[in-house]
Amino acid sequence: LSTEQIERDLDVLSALSNETRYKLVRLLVAAEGELCVCELSPLLPVSASAISHALADLREAGLIERRKEGRWRYYRTTARTEAVLDALDTTDGTGVTVAEARDD
Repeated sequence: LSTEQIERDLDVLSALSNETRYKLVRLLVAAEGELCVCELSPLLPVSASAISHALADLREAGLIERRKEGRWRYYRTTARTEAVLDALDTTDGTGVTVAEARDD
């Protein structure tokens, strides 16, 4: 395991450890496509500036991608984000997947 890989993994975990950033990622996954800040703002109890800052942090961690169209910026999740969230969703906190737990 390289130092670079450890740093990338820690960047991802750190980015998701903030409630606003975590909610943004969940909203973007649920959207199954792109959303702009104007669509995200009404969904979170924080300022548009805080949302923009959180999106920048998520983008820097490689968890979202941004596309510019005129003056608008559209955001979507990356495959890595979806893999991390799938891992969270398929475990019950013990490291056992939902399917494995059902087999017991």
